[in-house]
Amino acid sequence: ERFWEAADLIVRAWETHDGPFSWEGKYFHHRQVNIWPRPYQQSGLPVWIPTQSTSTAIEAAERGYTLATILNGMKGCKRIFDAYRSRSEEIGTTVGPDKLAYLGLVYVGETEREALDGGRRLQWYLQNNKVADQFMNVPGYLDVHARASMLRDAAHGRAPRSPLADVIDSSVEDLVDAGLFFVGTPEQVVEQVIRFHGAVGGFDHFLAMVQAGTMATDMVNRSMELFAEEVLPRLRREFTPSSDLASAAAA
Repeated sequence: ERFWEAADLIVRAWETHDGPFSWEGKYFHHRQVNIWPRPYQQSGLPVWIPTQSTSTAIEAAERGYTLATILNGMKGCKRIFDAYRSRSEEIGTTVGPDKLAYLGLVYVGETEREALDGGRRLQWYLQNNKVADQFMNVPGYLDVHARASMLRDAAHGRAPRSPLADVIDSSVEDLVDAGLFFVGTPEQVVEQVIRFHGAVGGFDHFLAMVQAGTMATDMVNRSMELFAEEVLPRLRREFTPSSDLASAAAA
């Protein structure tokens, strides 16, 4: 509740242009709110919010924010996107794929062997990016079911369990199958993105994490070049309506 009230206050401060306003909420009390300098963009400020929970997806849908998610694969991503779509439908708003984003860990290689080596380097992020125990179960941060599970573990003397515990030791191939990694030759990565896109019901924004741990600059740069030169053009052709392609060609 505190987070969402803060978000609402911030957005109103950004978008109010007809003088100061007062805010009397449950958690925040401010008189004569009048920020300066104002945002360069005067209205319709795009707000994105990342999450791994359906409860946040519902709140984001109510505010029309763009929803982004990471590291939950096809099943988890679809569950979160569906929660956003369902809430939007309930409140009578139209939600397009431009309001949805997914971040995948990406490595593109010239050969499958080269790509798998890059994918194993990306695994550093899953295996070594640790969260301290005191930050694993902060009240109000997790949805009620996840928090209840952690409280049960604590009651039995078990340490808090990482949300990534099920995938930390998975193979790169399994991570690709699950939709957490997009790793392979350009052709394979294109197919992986298309398969993922269809499985979760569509989205417009594909974000890519291409570096982790001790990956060398040359290694990362080559993967990025292959993604930009060989993967992106094919994805644009796949997901851009033919009429739009014709207009772009004419321009």
